[in-house]
Amino acid sequence: MKLNSEQKRALVGPCFPLHFLVHPESRAVTRQQMEGFSDSAVFHRWMDLVWTLKEPEVIALLTPVEKEYLAEFNAVSESLCWLPIKSHPHISEVADEDLSKLVPSATRLLESLESRTRPPALHSWWRKAMSFCRLTGRD
Repeated sequence: MKLNSEQKRALVGPCFPLHFLVHPESRAVTRQQMEGFSDSAVFHRWMDLVWTLKEPEVIALLTPVEKEYLAEFNAVSESLCWLPIKSHPHISEVADEDLSKLVPSATRLLESLESRTRPPALHSWWRKAMSFCRLTGRD
């Protein structure tokens, strides 16, 4: 299914929290913006702000495989003990080691969404740039 620009935007939103989760080396800027919050709280906030994968019309844009990835991701997320932060009750967190349980399904979902929403040349360039950054320890 070829996506139009509005459909691509609907699928790009979830890439932000997924990228934050899957690529811990890229978290520095977000940590500065939400200083004092745990990674799981930052991730939860990203999910609250840009997670479109709860909307039926957006879920309808997913491939059957992506729907499986999303179901797996949701099942793991719902199994975690998310607790609201007292100072910010609209943001929840879990122990950071629990957050790592989401990484396998998040990785599969992110890679699939990115491959469908990025132009092919940019996607290839992006993957090479991210690999270089991981190898050199740069954010």
